[in-house]
Amino acid sequence: MGTTATTAAPLAPEVTAIMEPLNASFGTGTVPSEIPGPNHFAVTWQRTPAPGGQDLTFSTVGDNDALTSIGGSSTVGLSTDAVTWGTGGGIQAIVGVLPAAAARFTVVQPYAADGDHASISDRAPMVGSPWQAFAVAFQNPKDIDSIVDILWMSHDAVVHDKSGAIVPSVTLTDRDHRTLYVSDAADTMGTFSGSGGDASMWLSTAEHPVLSIGRGADKDSPMDGFFGMLVPSGSTAPALTPNRSTDGFTQPQIVQIPGSDWAVLWCDYTASSTTGGAAFAKVEWTAPDGARTTVTKY
Repeated sequence: MGTTATTAAPLAPEVTAIMEPLNASFGTGTVPSEIPGPNHFAVTWQRTPAPGGQDLTFSTVGDNDALTSIGGSSTVGLSTDAVTWGTGGGIQAIVGVLPAAAARFTVVQPYAADGDHASISDRAPMVGSPWQAFAVAFQNPKDIDSIVDILWMSHDAVVHDKSGAIVPSVTLTDRDHRTLYVSDAADTMGTFSGSGGDASMWLSTAEHPVLSIGRGADKDSPMDGFFGMLVPSGSTAPALTPNRSTDGFTQPQIVQIPGSDWAVLWCDYTASSTTGGAAFAKVEWTAPDGARTTVTKY
């Protein structure tokens, strides 16, 4: 009996991913502002780098998907867990590649007293490559040059920084199955949430940084909230005293964050939709040295 030989189809010499236009408005009070300049981007990866080493081309997308190059970069020698990006003249955005394994990502900016670092982003797969394309447009063009890091999380909830190094994190059993991360190098703590409601906070803003996140409040229903405070690793015996606006909360827990000096004291809570302010009047735990710690302002 004869045999039949099969030959794999040759790999395409390049892969191009075109993202959706970043055409949302940034709302500032009652005066929304459109993203100035081009807002539709693409990334091309060449399987064989150019003589200078460049294998990424960043482009704007015009009529009939016509591409106009605005710059490029190289993944030669770069870990496939790393992130690289660039921008171009007159572009109020960055364009680049994330690892194909990235399920979520966030751009880390330095501390701002007003907390105003508004942006909008999109991603697109680059099939046949180890990458995926991404673009982020910023309300403030100065944010492009002040990026501290780009953190990303894989589908198995491992968080990495822009170099591909693993960032300390832990996945919680809260209602949204959040993965909470801490990066001392980037001065940030944050969460990637199962519901998509990601949030972050600068570590340098408090001795015990807090994420208190709520959603779903209206005049007819309460708000579902998450509270997480960083406490020293090895802390035990958490206790919470609710404020008047907090209707109920789950048993507080302290969970260690492997690879860091931190643990997170957390709970889910429900709050009235008509009253603002902190969810808890008092947060308590026993420190590793046995001393009882109480925090009332955060």
